[in-house]
Amino acid sequence: MSKFNWFIGHMDKSINQIVNNLKNIDLVINVLDARCINISNNQNLLKIFKNKSILNIALKSDLADISIKKSNVFYLSTKSNNFKSKLNHIIIDYLSPKINRYKSKGLINPHFNIIVVGLPNVGKSTLINKLIGRSKLITANEPGVTKHINLVKINQLYSIYDTPGISIKKIDNDVIGYVLSLIKSINFNFDVLYEIVEFATTFYFKNYQKQISDYFDYSKTFIFADFIDHIMIKFNFIDLNKALNYLFNLYVSGKITKVNYEK
Repeated sequence: MSKFNWFIGHMDKSINQIVNNLKNIDLVINVLDARCINISNNQNLLKIFKNKSILNIALKSDLADISIKKSNVFYLSTKSNNFKSKLNHIIIDYLSPKINRYKSKGLINPHFNIIVVGLPNVGKSTLINKLIGRSKLITANEPGVTKHINLVKINQLYSIYDTPGISIKKIDNDVIGYVLSLIKSINFNFDVLYEIVEFATTFYFKNYQKQISDYFDYSKTFIFADFIDHIMIKFNFIDLNKALNYLFNLYVSGKITKVNYEK
């Protein structure tokens, strides 16, 4: 039984709001985390949009190891200077069949409604703020910031619905729970922190050994308990929890190396 099986995403109200607006939606932007494309893809949520066009956008690519890409996903970073123009071009490309269809019927300036969905803290509101060109929607690197559906006019062509993050209904696999914690898509009980950090450290030493060894000047054979001792001595940590929090925040920030948790 998963240590994360206590986590249930009670988002029925938000889902109902989405369903109520379905008939007005021309395109769905499904926001993913580029560090874990499959894990951050909420299939239960996408079932709501089975008859809608879906555009998959993987954000935080600046933190991700994207040496291997999925063909049906656009990898972007909101920190890129050309993010707005690149995303706008992708959106127009996806809308072009509908634009041409409307124009063939004599409607020269159609206006479309797009909905942005995804797990908590994958970057939905940041994406919209970038398109707007200013920080109209509240953002933070933590889940649950957006509480209600908001409709924002981006330009003469389309408006966007911003939505609260819809969590995976049930986490019954520890690895999924660890990864969702590391991308800060869920809050977790403090007593699981040791295991999350152990998972991440082991993953780094298995897949990015040179980068993490060089970063911490660690040359011994990897044993997690020995590695923690090394960190506590190197950074003068007396409290184990402080060492664990330091490592957790470091993994979240991507400072050691770009990572793909599905490698």
